[in-house]
Amino acid sequence: MHIQQWFSVKCFSPDECDAIIGHGLRSNPQRATVLTKNGRRPSIIRTAKAGWISPAYDTDWIYKRLWETVTHLNDRTFKFEIETLEPLQYLEYSTFGWYDKHVDNGDDRVATRKLSVSINLSGPNEYVGGRLRIESNAADRHAPAERGQAVVFPSHLPHRANPVWLGSRKVLVAWIRGNHALR
Repeated sequence: MHIQQWFSVKCFSPDECDAIIGHGLRSNPQRATVLTKNGRRPSIIRTAKAGWISPAYDTDWIYKRLWETVTHLNDRTFKFEIETLEPLQYLEYSTFGWYDKHVDNGDDRVATRKLSVSINLSGPNEYVGGRLRIESNAADRHAPAERGQAVVFPSHLPHRANPVWLGSRKVLVAWIRGNHALR
């Protein structure tokens, strides 16, 4: 099992990325929050805008593609028992936007998250900096920046979105849950 590793796979074409950005913009992105013991709150460790793309008739294709991509990769690598895909988060990291080091399943309310997925919707020429860094056993700690590329990793791996120094990085984030936390 590769529970200290991350993998990258092409998931969406540039035209599909543009369509997802359209859905993200229609979600009315607001200041991103973090999960605390008192609920979701803004925090200095995260400077980005976030919106939610819910499952619907016109977004079903995004959910289906993500699920197919992740389950295929999971079957070949992690072999986690996965059950559901959470609502998708659309993120915009503008100049000086970042998200400090964190894990995606570090609270009891999200402990059943098994896999995290980050998909670059922007092309790497649209921003400077902003690379996703995943602390793992992988030879390269920085995920690829290609547009439409899905980076899939166990939700317990610490990771960060490094600061964007210029431009805007748009990202689609997904979490895949199982019925039980990793044991």
